[in-house]
Amino acid sequence: YAIMPPISTTAHPINTLTMTFYMRARQGLGTTNYSLQVGVMSNPSVASSFVPVHSFTVSSQTYAAYDVDFSTFTGTGNYIAFKMTTTNSPMAMGLHIDDIQLSAAAACPRPTAVTVNAVTHSQASISWTDTASSSWEVQYGLTGFTAGTSLGTSVQSSMTSATLTSLLPDTPYDVYVRSNCSDGTHSAWSLVASFRTSCAPVTTLPYTENFDTYSTGSNASINACWRKGTN
Repeated sequence: YAIMPPISTTAHPINTLTMTFYMRARQGLGTTNYSLQVGVMSNPSVASSFVPVHSFTVSSQTYAAYDVDFSTFTGTGNYIAFKMTTTNSPMAMGLHIDDIQLSAAAACPRPTAVTVNAVTHSQASISWTDTASSSWEVQYGLTGFTAGTSLGTSVQSSMTSATLTSLLPDTPYDVYVRSNCSDGTHSAWSLVASFRTSCAPVTTLPYTENFDTYSTGSNASINACWRKGTN
């Protein structure tokens, strides 16, 4: 466990808070999936007092941002804690957590758990979690674009999902979601979700590739749409 200092629940009830933090798996541990639970303890010395609120699965060794919404918490604890589990041996266990920010929840909160699925060479399916709004704006663009600018393409959705179409093949994208609030304003943009479209299938013959622009040798770079195989 990693346990934060106690929260004054008189001033800040736990179920009125949100938290953002960055996390990655420890380097050198392969692709093991680590489960991190964020919850609340009533007694930091008693492990059984831990009440989980959100769970995350992590295998990447690159830092990514995560949101926690404590609005569903109904307990009486006031110690926010992080609990990690893995199937690896204890000596191999490890997660890095950084840049924790605990805040009061906004009246119109931003969507959380933005997920990308069913990625092809030309489209991708996006879903998210939000129980406070009934319509949303999804904005996507090339990796690195700033949400809310003209560099992004926006689509509206009345469901917590959307399909992005007419994407370029073999191209990295970022996507953000924000709520259309009942008072006519918008929530903050969600944390970014990133993906890369697959390579387009060959539809026109003859197909040619002369490799003239790529290096040679065992560590040579090749066309990203080709793959290296081993026996």
